[in-house]
Amino acid sequence: MSDTILSCEKLNIFYDKEHVVKDVSFSLKRGEILGIAGESGSGKSTIIKASMGLLGKDAKIESGDIVFEDTNLCTTSEKEMRKLRGNKLGIVFQNPETYLCPVRKVGKQIAESINAHENTDAKKAKEHALEIFERLNLKDGERIYESYPFELSGGMNQRVAIATACLMNPRVLLVDEPTSALDRLAKKQVEDELLLLREKNNTAVIVVTHDIKLLEDVADNILVLKDGTVQEYGTKEDVLSSPKSSYTRLLIDSVPKGKGKRWNLLSE
Repeated sequence: MSDTILSCEKLNIFYDKEHVVKDVSFSLKRGEILGIAGESGSGKSTIIKASMGLLGKDAKIESGDIVFEDTNLCTTSEKEMRKLRGNKLGIVFQNPETYLCPVRKVGKQIAESINAHENTDAKKAKEHALEIFERLNLKDGERIYESYPFELSGGMNQRVAIATACLMNPRVLLVDEPTSALDRLAKKQVEDELLLLREKNNTAVIVVTHDIKLLEDVADNILVLKDGTVQEYGTKEDVLSSPKSSYTRLLIDSVPKGKGKRWNLLSE
């Protein structure tokens, strides 16, 4: 069995006539955390939407392949994609409030997520959810399960979203800007959960972000995109300590460290 679980080969995506992803290639191994970095509009979120079959009608994969295990996700039918989503491929969007209904309890929504893939009663669904909460170090799981999303902080909702995406133990988890708009403590908690997920389940994770410091903390390898084009791809150590692209250097230099100082990445 190959150690590579997902690969992207010479991917080209258009929105209408705009070429937004240009000949992008990378691979993801089992248990690897890959960071995809770049500014808004760089194409990073488009790639993970394409991987989930969620591009929408205005977008088109012009050429290239995204292969999960032995399945080419670019040519898979919607019926087959529904079997993969949540079950083998999980996704966490940037804003949990976009898919967590604010007026329905978290537990009710989690139970429905489980029942979309397997028939189970409410008691077993709750037991499974509380096990995931505990595994990901979410304290007070009972209270969270019985809460409405609006009763939880933004950071807690993001952590609940990660836990929900892990309910079916997906082999690959795609995470879009998981720490945007979170305070330092909430960011650290999300980072810890991504690392714990890899440690406990050997889950492969792709983290899409503009936050280079996040990738320094969690990623094994980093892909840097600008205007849909690969600027850098390699190990975290190589990309952050010896970037080949001036754009990557700008991203690294943009990370603040209080009073105008900069992060000394990989040396703290």
